[in-house]
Amino acid sequence: MKRIIFSLFMGSAFLFGFVPLAKSASFPESFEAVYALKKGFITFGETRRTLKNLEQGRFSYESKTKPTGFAAFFVEGRVSEKSIWKFQDGHLQPLEFSYLNTGGGKKREVELKFDWQTKKVTNRVNGDPWTMVLTDGTLDKLLYQLSLMHDLAAGKEQMTYTIADGGKLKTYDIRVRGDEVIETPAGKFETVIVAREGNERSTTMWCAKSLNYLPVKIQQIEADGNRFSAELSQVKGLPAW
Repeated sequence: MKRIIFSLFMGSAFLFGFVPLAKSASFPESFEAVYALKKGFITFGETRRTLKNLEQGRFSYESKTKPTGFAAFFVEGRVSEKSIWKFQDGHLQPLEFSYLNTGGGKKREVELKFDWQTKKVTNRVNGDPWTMVLTDGTLDKLLYQLSLMHDLAAGKEQMTYTIADGGKLKTYDIRVRGDEVIETPAGKFETVIVAREGNERSTTMWCAKSLNYLPVKIQQIEADGNRFSAELSQVKGLPAW
C-alpha cells in the first residue's frame, strides 16, 4: 500500500506527452483539484493538484500526495511534483520539472531542466546529472493531464503521447472507451472513459465533460489483480475553458 500512495496518481502511472494547444483567454489559468486515494472502500491518501499562472508567460502545475486517516500512522512520507512550463508556438512546453519522495528508507529527488535550443534535457537524480536528447513535443510527467483535457475537448478519440521519464522518452497510446455517468465525493458527472493497457498495470480514467474533461476518477489494476483508485473530492476554478 505504501508504494501505491507514492505511485498511483503520479504521472508515471498513466500517460502522456504532447498536444497542440493555442493560448487563449479561455484556457484555465488556475484551478485546484483534490483526490482521495483508495484501496477498495478504504481511503488511505490524498493528492492535491494545483495550476497557477506565474505571469510573464509561465505556469506552474503542482501535485502533492500524502497519506491520510489510519494510513498516516504507518506511512510518514510525502510525494511532491512540480512542472514549470510555458506556451510556445501554441504548444505546452516544459521548462523545469521536480520530484521529491520522502517515503521509504531513502529519499529520492529528481530534477529535469529542458533546453529547447539544444534539444536536450538534463536529468539530476539525487545530485547525479546526465543529459538526453529531446524530441519535439516532449512533456514532463505532470503536463499529461492538461494535454488530455484539451484533446478530449477537441473531440479526439485516439491519442499518442511522449514524456520524459526515468531518463527515457516513453510513448503511450490512449483510447476513448465510451461514456458513463459516475458519482464521486465531489458529485455526479457525465464522463468520457479513456484507458491504457500496460504490461505491469492497466489504467482507466473517467474525465468529466462539465469540468473541461478533468479526470474525476482513476482506477489502476496491478499485475497481481489488486485494484486502487483516485476519486475527486474537491475542485475549484473549473470550468474555465
